[in-house]
Amino acid sequence: MINAGIMIIDRHGRDNVSLLFPIFENYLNKKASDEEKYDLVREGVVIFTGALAKHLAKDDPKVHVVVEKLLDVLNTPSEAVQRAVSSCLSPLMRSKQDDAAALVSRLLDTVRNMVNAAGQLLDLQEWSRGWVYHL
Repeated sequence: MINAGIMIIDRHGRDNVSLLFPIFENYLNKKASDEEKYDLVREGVVIFTGALAKHLAKDDPKVHVVVEKLLDVLNTPSEAVQRAVSSCLSPLMRSKQDDAAALVSRLLDTVRNMVNAAGQLLDLQEWSRGWVYHL
């Protein structure tokens, strides 16, 4: 299902950026009563947001908004959602080269502050994979 959504966004996203971004942002801003079920949908919306962001110009101010939204979503206590954010952030890092040092510092602080259910720090390699490459 997610692959089908990505294909649709790849083909028609450029013409529908202004229509789709507000829908995705609205959903990511919602709080849900059933977090586990909501996290599955949130993961998909994060992936679709990342796919849609690829249609933005490198200097489009919306890229900054998308990156900020994805960074906010990192606080979701769901490994699947966090991994989706990680894969979506990597391609957007080319647009954030001017802010690279501050962004890396912020991400490292986020990783240090995140603790999984077992009390172990999340794998730093998983978080940083791709980000440094694109910076």
